[in-house]
Amino acid sequence: MARRPLSDFHPRERLAGVPHTTRRFACRSALALSPDGETLAVVSDQGAGTYEAWTLPATGGKPQRAITVEGHAVRSLCWSASGELVAAADRGGTELHQLYVRHPDGPTAPLSVDPAGRVQRLLSWNAASPDGALVAFSSNARASTDMDVVLVDLATKTERPLLTGAFWHVVGGWSPDGARLLVMRVYDNTTQDLLVLNPRTGDAREVTRHAEDVSHIPAGWLADGRALVITDEGSDHLWLSALDSATG
Repeated sequence: MARRPLSDFHPRERLAGVPHTTRRFACRSALALSPDGETLAVVSDQGAGTYEAWTLPATGGKPQRAITVEGHAVRSLCWSASGELVAAADRGGTELHQLYVRHPDGPTAPLSVDPAGRVQRLLSWNAASPDGALVAFSSNARASTDMDVVLVDLATKTERPLLTGAFWHVVGGWSPDGARLLVMRVYDNTTQDLLVLNPRTGDAREVTRHAEDVSHIPAGWLADGRALVITDEGSDHLWLSALDSATG
């Protein structure tokens, strides 16, 4: 039997599959675009046997390794306006994510980690504030059954709980002026409400009408300050809505 040369074989490449269940992974992304729009970061297995963060020109080109966390697999990414690339990584598929940041000059450092690896953190694609100073994420460090909204300062690594309570909260992104934070409060997989949060004071206000078996999933913000919402309110199907966050 003829043997094929090694040159016939190529490393297996995989892009990370992101399971979408509203309760756990809303707003998570395996892709992130740099602030200048010229570089794309992706979560991919380029033959190393685990997921890492790679960057490549947005117009196409050869990927370069950006973030590797020893013993962990990178799962989601967020790029700040000041150039820091933030990654969430877990060990062995536990979904107990640690957060790491790669600074524009190259080094990667822990951002929000716990040595025991018992805390679950959710990193949204639009978790970084418009000025690039803060990252908002969900964490169950306070209580394993709840997900609180926490702010971490990219410069000092200081964390500040912003919204706590007996709920599962998912960060839905910052308004263009940085004065508001959209948050999803999850009751179950088919019922969610949206809140607008003041990132300075922590004051929260519901902007959707609560109803059982009605979904309200954050999808970002428009430049005019309206929030984008994926919902099935009044319909048998999901549809995209633009919500005035001041009036609901």
